[in-house]
Amino acid sequence: MAACLTMFIMTKAQQDPMFSQNMFNHVTVNPAFAGMKGILSVSAVYRTQWQNMTDAPEIYAVNVDAPFSIKNTNNGIGINLLNEKIGLQNNSQLMLNYAFKGDLGWGMLNVGTKLGILQLKFDNDFYIPEMDGNTDPGSDPALNTSELSKIKFDVGIGVFLTGNNFYAGASLTHLTKPSMTVGTSGEFFWKQSLNLTSGYNIPLSPVIKMQPSFFLQSDFVSNQYILNANFTYKETYWAGLSYRYESTVTFIGGLELKNGLQLGYSYDMNWDKIASDLGGSHEITLSYTFGLSLGKKDKVYKSIRFL
Repeated sequence: MAACLTMFIMTKAQQDPMFSQNMFNHVTVNPAFAGMKGILSVSAVYRTQWQNMTDAPEIYAVNVDAPFSIKNTNNGIGINLLNEKIGLQNNSQLMLNYAFKGDLGWGMLNVGTKLGILQLKFDNDFYIPEMDGNTDPGSDPALNTSELSKIKFDVGIGVFLTGNNFYAGASLTHLTKPSMTVGTSGEFFWKQSLNLTSGYNIPLSPVIKMQPSFFLQSDFVSNQYILNANFTYKETYWAGLSYRYESTVTFIGGLELKNGLQLGYSYDMNWDKIASDLGGSHEITLSYTFGLSLGKKDKVYKSIRFL
């Protein structure tokens, strides 16, 4: 088992997680979204994948962002915390976001950057069965060290455009191309990731809107994309479907519990043979925007989710 683990972590590329409810989670991947709502906002995402797998991957993300002004300029600031656990491996991020907000008259164009740290950590509680051919952890070149955790500096950039009925954004992560060695031979690096997103509001009636959206993540070698269509009722309830290229159909639903408090849930159903054996994935989002009167029906802000 140790020999297999050595081969697995000899050289491994790290990729950013991809969220099913990306249309509700812009600030995690794009620093230009900081302050876009025009009010202090706190959001959290929990995702657990492949329910039939032992020690299935789990992702936690917490975001805080708010607008602020300096003299005659409007700006946004935020912080992202993210932890991804995959088996014995933990990937963590702590990023600070800044965005400059430009008023175009017919819309807003934000330009942002984020900087912070990445941490890669391995659990050193290895279990090695006593079988012929297995390598003792102390003799494994990837594991025979007490230093199974490293921290690296990272930078990202982004732009985000909004109009009366649409949004579009682009971001590029890991500009510093962080890399590290764990143990004596375990080499890791983070791929640069391009994230593109867009969405549009199509009123179907005075109380119902259709909101198609698109999200693409690319490491410049392979691409993943999600096509989504949500339907909202009175800007309070929403439900929809997403299609992730060649792998998944996602069912999405949510509601506004109180003015400014929103809850969303999604379930990913895999259809290819290998992925379907692993089981589905669950994702929960929760967000709250401060400064609003609880229970008040008329909003004093315009949520980017309901443009």
